Amino acid sequence: MPSNRRPAPLGFTLIELLIVISILGILAGILLMVINPARYMARSRDARRISDVKSLANSISYALSGGNIRLQDTVGGCLSCTSVSGTRDTDGTNGWVKFSIISGDLSDFVAALPEDPLNNSSYYYEFASDGKKFELNARLEDPLHYVKTTSEGGTDLSKFEVGSSLTLIP
Repeated sequence: MPSNRRPAPLGFTLIELLIVISILGILAGILLMVINPARYMARSRDARRISDVKSLANSISYALSGGNIRLQDTVGGCLSCTSVSGTRDTDGTNGWVKFSIISGDLSDFVAALPEDPLNNSSYYYEFASDGKKFELNARLEDPLHYVKTTSEGGTDLSKFEVGSSLTLIP
């Protein structure tokens, strides 16, 4: 004799699916608040800034020691000695690092001058020279990296400073 009973459903009801999806949405929102992707992006940009100015400082030091370039005195005032106002050219004139060419140029050591990841009025690279010594600065975003600014010997805790004299840029 046939039974009038229906077999048990094999899927989920709409209400059950909506409850699971809403719980997952709430957990994802909480996770995003805990992770804070903006802070990680700022840390990433700061790491690039530190790497860029260290690499450029090494390139300038190599070019100076090899007799390829001679630094220009920019301490008195240089309107195009930042990555915002100067170009990425390594010719010493148009680029934001100012020097005179003796033999070869800075392009033997670096293809183009670096540019800050944001490169705006708040975050940019800065160059100064007294003709013999130089300083490169990069303003950092994340206070976590301010620890690095205290160990490099510079005077400004919000900037990462490298070069042969860290007092040229006030």
